[in-house]
Amino acid sequence: MLTFKLAADRQHLQLISHDTKGELKDLQLYFKKRQKGYHFNRLYQRKLWDGYDKFIDKDLNIGVGLWKEILNFGKKYDYEITIEGLDSLLNLAFTKDQLEKFSSVLFDGSGIEVRDYQLEAAHRALKYKFCSQELATSSGKTLILFLYLSFLKRKGILSKTKKALIVVPNISLVSQTAEKFETDYKTGLLDWAVLQIGGSNKYSDSIFESSDLVISTYQSLKNKGADFFQKFSVLCIDEAHTSRGASIRDILLACKNVEYKLGLSGTIQIEEEYSDFFKIQEFLGPLSMVLKSNFLIDQAHSPNVFIKMLSLKYPESEPFVKKYYELKKMGQAGKDMFTAERDFIISYEPRIKFIAGLCSKLDGNKLILFINVKDQYGQRICDKIKEENANAYYIDGGVKDTVRNDYREEMEKGQGVVLIASFATFGTGIDLKNVNHIIFAESYKSEVTIRQSIGRGMRKLAGKHKVTVYDLIDDLGGYIVKHGSAREKIYLKEQFIVSKHSFDLAKFI
Repeated sequence: MLTFKLAADRQHLQLISHDTKGELKDLQLYFKKRQKGYHFNRLYQRKLWDGYDKFIDKDLNIGVGLWKEILNFGKKYDYEITIEGLDSLLNLAFTKDQLEKFSSVLFDGSGIEVRDYQLEAAHRALKYKFCSQELATSSGKTLILFLYLSFLKRKGILSKTKKALIVVPNISLVSQTAEKFETDYKTGLLDWAVLQIGGSNKYSDSIFESSDLVISTYQSLKNKGADFFQKFSVLCIDEAHTSRGASIRDILLACKNVEYKLGLSGTIQIEEEYSDFFKIQEFLGPLSMVLKSNFLIDQAHSPNVFIKMLSLKYPESEPFVKKYYELKKMGQAGKDMFTAERDFIISYEPRIKFIAGLCSKLDGNKLILFINVKDQYGQRICDKIKEENANAYYIDGGVKDTVRNDYREEMEKGQGVVLIASFATFGTGIDLKNVNHIIFAESYKSEVTIRQSIGRGMRKLAGKHKVTVYDLIDDLGGYIVKHGSAREKIYLKEQFIVSKHSFDLAKFI
């Protein structure tokens, strides 16, 4: 039998008793997970680290969010587990009917319809006081947050002296989320005093003290002192898959007085063999709900997703192509060639002409996403499109948030708008209901990146029944082709409709 006790700081569960050394060894092995990609880490390569993340420390403490994994450990090894104080982390008496009644009063006469799964998500977040949820893009995460926080405010758990903090990954989401609370979801039942932190927003202690909801980027909270974080009783992390980062973990640990904690993301990778999933749970709590994009599509809450994989053929007479194939024949086209391959592709003018030509043939609004800001790759695409379409706009981290929002609003209101944006600025969380086509202008490999990118087109809009994604695969026979194959597996797993096409770039020389 193993007995754990909730620590006074509510941040850890401590093992206070066990019967045998075998129990302890099994526990330590269970809470020891390989870090994904560990073999690329320099510390591992230098034999200074074994590649494992350990979730139980030398004092036998485990992060409180892993309480469910402790119970899973007991089931796996057939050990009896007792967790003293666990009931204080749960609100088991709370029912969905209570929330439904509150919701009907909250939104009475507003025209806002709360879907059943949104009620269920808010209910589970209130029931599991510390938890995380994977909710696909277009599920209405902000509405779920609004209902969740409104209930806590009505119950007095949230107030001006016990504030709520919503942390989002970029400044555009700060203003978007604030607008939802202050305008879009505003009801006669509750008013919100919202403080936005980040970008051009001005901060003062007096404004902070008079607020009951603070919305901020991760970066804008780095220099805040301990007193600031101790004012919060509720903490919500948007795009919770990023909570593995050290800076975000610092924020989570600093909020010592939090009674409710909720992490939301459209892309939580549940891989039991790796540490990432444990890291998310460690600081946010167990995964209480999973809602996939295929459910939303089946229920007509999201448009159908069509993937067109475009294989781009390069002229063999091109000097780089000739050299690349020669090296492949000799078996010398190693990993170092990936950078050279990518640099050639983003600099190849006929490819940029192809993207511009593809854009001109597509009706509606288009979003072109890229990763690398260097060499003005995205800007060159924008300049080429602008030769025929004045409504093309370039966005990267250097573009002010007010300008980004202006571009976003222009797309929402009009047609024929093209946004050429880095993934860092528009690939995650940005609300774009009126986008019809997405073009991947650069090779992605990360499943999180892929799913988040496609999610920009999955917002529902009246009359919008589908979104088409154009995945450019540069057929040089190298790593980018392999990346394309990896993406195809993701598309099929998500049950998107996939078709394949081939284009000869020699026609664009």
